[in-house]
Amino acid sequence: MNINNHVKVTDLKWPFSVFNMPSIWFKDEDIYNLMQSFKRPRHIDPSSYDFKINFWSNLILKYCMHHHILVINESELQAIFTKEFQSSGMISKPLCLGIVLQHMIGDGKLQEASKFNYSGNLATKVMSGLIWSITAPIKWGYNKLSLSLSSDIEVEYDEVQSLGDFVVLDALRMGQNEFIKWIAESDKYHISPQLNVMTLSDFDKFLFCYYPHEASRNVARQTLISNRFIEILTLPTSGSQVVRFIVNAENPLSTTNSESPSVDRQTLEQINAIVNLRNVASRLAADEIEVETKLDAIKERVRSLLRADRFEFIIHSSNI
Repeated sequence: MNINNHVKVTDLKWPFSVFNMPSIWFKDEDIYNLMQSFKRPRHIDPSSYDFKINFWSNLILKYCMHHHILVINESELQAIFTKEFQSSGMISKPLCLGIVLQHMIGDGKLQEASKFNYSGNLATKVMSGLIWSITAPIKWGYNKLSLSLSSDIEVEYDEVQSLGDFVVLDALRMGQNEFIKWIAESDKYHISPQLNVMTLSDFDKFLFCYYPHEASRNVARQTLISNRFIEILTLPTSGSQVVRFIVNAENPLSTTNSESPSVDRQTLEQINAIVNLRNVASRLAADEIEVETKLDAIKERVRSLLRADRFEFIIHSSNI
């Protein structure tokens, strides 16, 4: 084991590729229509209605999975998918996302962040879909009736405002498995591969590189803890914190149904000793770099002075 293997964010940069928009995105007339709010209820034109819902739902999911985004809201999505139309120079944002997000909740693709259950969210997903399927028609009918009562108002089916944040459930599940596998393959950064332990600061650097989006990073960390993929341990004596990877039936890395045994005090003391040794080695390495930097600065200063003295000697000689 190399005790100098501290994680550097620059070494862990996740290789994000460019996200390719679908071909329809570059057809101004088609995408402009898809960006407009829903003017008519589904039963009048189910084909167009469903096409718009499916287009935006699939695009949002693909974008979130590609960029490891777990938490979204309507205003952020509107900013992401704002488009400048080359033919007219007009800049437009999608105005239909409120209803799209409501449909995604009903399909079990999203969960309201305020109601998100970090562990065992299947029941919550089913319940949110049931609630949405009951309340959405009632809300639409109420809005239609209210508008119809005024002769001065043209009947229009406005967007359901989707305020607040939503958790992208598929991106969370797939990202969680991919993240665990990636971090396990980087076992050279583990304090002890046999103990499946790494420092909390190193773990947070991995998390930062995989989930650049802060809100998504917070959800990912809490979900990993709640699903018992990891646990955060505070070491005796030093008070340092480490992350332990738990082997259990739900963990994508597990090859057995038996769960990792709990960590006893003796093991914690061993981990503590390794952490202290790593910290000492890290400080020594930092001191060495600092000394080398100062020596380089001194050498450069000496060379500069020598060059200045030589120049003055040449000038003085030419005047004789």
